[in-house]
Amino acid sequence: SSLVIDHLQEHPSEARYGVIHIYFNYKEQHQQKPIDILASLAKQLGNQCPESLAVLKDLQKRLQKDNKNPTEDDLYITLVKLSKAFTRIFIIFDALDECDRSKQRETLLPMCHRMGKDGFTLFLTSRRSADDIQESFRAVPTIEIKAHERDIRSYIDNRLKKSPAVMRMIRTSNREEEIVSELVDASDGM
Repeated sequence: SSLVIDHLQEHPSEARYGVIHIYFNYKEQHQQKPIDILASLAKQLGNQCPESLAVLKDLQKRLQKDNKNPTEDDLYITLVKLSKAFTRIFIIFDALDECDRSKQRETLLPMCHRMGKDGFTLFLTSRRSADDIQESFRAVPTIEIKAHERDIRSYIDNRLKKSPAVMRMIRTSNREEEIVSELVDASDGM
C-alpha cells in the first residue's frame, strides 16, 4: 500500500487530490478504534489543505462550547466537509484484517461503504482469510497480490538466521528444509 500512497502523492498539486491512510496493526487495536481512525483521517486531510483548517477549528469551537468530545458522526461529517476542498480523496486502509472483528470491523466495514457512497475512493488491503471483509466487499473489484515463493523463502531464511537459538534447534533436528517449506506453505503468499 505504500507504493499506492507514493504514486497518488506524485500527482501535481493542481490535481488537488487528498491522500489519507491508516496502517492497521493488531498490536495497536486499542489506539485504532473507529473514532480514532476518523480523527486521524480528518487531521491528515486538514493538514493537506490550509483553507480547510477552518472546518477543524469550527468543530473544536463547537465542542469546547458544549464541553464535549467529538462523536464518530461529528468526525465523519467533518471529514466530508474537509473533502470539499479537493477534487478527489483517496483513503488507503492497509491490513484491515488486523482489526478486531467485533470491536473494530463491525463499525469500519459499513463506514467504508458509506465513504464510497459519499464519493471517497478507497483502497483496502486484507488477507483473504478475513471472511467478513471478503463478504462485505464481494461486489467490489479485487486484485490478489501474492509474494513469490522465492521471496518468502528468502525472508524466512533471513529471519531464522537472526535467531541463533532457533537455527541450532532446526539444524539439530536435521529438518531445516522441511521446516522452511512448511513455513513457506503456511504463509500462503503473504
